[in-house]
Amino acid sequence: MSFLRSDFGGARDGARIGLQSAVAAAVAWLVIGALLPPHASWAVISAIFVVSQSAGGTLQAALGRTLGTIAGTVLGIVSVLLLGGEANTALRVALAAFAGAMLATIKPAWRYGIVAAVIVALEQDRAVLGGAMARGLAILIGVGAGVAASFLVWRESAESRTARALSRALAGCRELLEAGLEAVAGADEDLEPAHRQVSENLRQAREEASSASRGMRPVLEQRVKAVQRLWHALIIIDRAARKEQPLQEVDSAELEAAIGRVKNAAAERLAQLNMAGESNIEPGGDRLARAVKEAVALSCSASSAADASRETITLGGLAFALAEVENNIRELEEAVERSE
Repeated sequence: MSFLRSDFGGARDGARIGLQSAVAAAVAWLVIGALLPPHASWAVISAIFVVSQSAGGTLQAALGRTLGTIAGTVLGIVSVLLLGGEANTALRVALAAFAGAMLATIKPAWRYGIVAAVIVALEQDRAVLGGAMARGLAILIGVGAGVAASFLVWRESAESRTARALSRALAGCRELLEAGLEAVAGADEDLEPAHRQVSENLRQAREEASSASRGMRPVLEQRVKAVQRLWHALIIIDRAARKEQPLQEVDSAELEAAIGRVKNAAAERLAQLNMAGESNIEPGGDRLARAVKEAVALSCSASSAADASRETITLGGLAFALAEVENNIRELEEAVERSE
């Protein structure tokens, strides 16, 4: 099926993040080498780990890394002041790790603080402030290099990444709709790989939307929820198809033809939606509404005529899913149109 085609988005992202990380590491090395050569490794490591998938995500990572470094450095200094000396190293490191882990649990974005806390706690001398400050400065230099690379080298916003992930999810939903309704009529296809791919695309879209600007975040999150609700309706259709192909059981050629019209009208509406730019939504929603109304009526009629309760339940679920597909498509169109 077409939803199993290769997606080069991962390779593209890999190349982009790789290039940004390379530039960030090189810049951090050059800057720290001129200022604090002994702490070069901390600058380079921070530069690499602060680079994120999007510019917005990098800023969030940078803020969390900075605050975590400051808090962790303070925890490390306190541990040395309380338990200085080589004999207390194990206890001191354990104390710093405990406090750093608690900090990371309370503030997950500050999780890098546990690293700073433990590293500072390894100092033997109570006069630890100078070394701790130098190490913290090295980490902040790395953070700055990572942020600069993310914004200056092949920059990509969280908004554009969310739109791409949603476009992939929507394309998968369109193909699941077509394949699912064909399976209801008797076609034999395994739709699990497609469902897993849509689920992964939605996960990526949610993650990227959370990194978007405050103004765009509610808009993107609304789109993600709309696509997710559409996918849930398609899961119901898939489950109906797995129950012994209910249309074969009731032998309704008229219902099968009606479902075919729903499939064509819904797929056409979904194809007009564009998550990455202006959509080309044309008049024609009435055709989908009429097709769904007819299919729902025939499903309910066939359900009433079915002798076995299994077919009754399956056809009732199918009717509900078809109505939900129409509602979800309208909701998605409205979400896209409101933000254009």
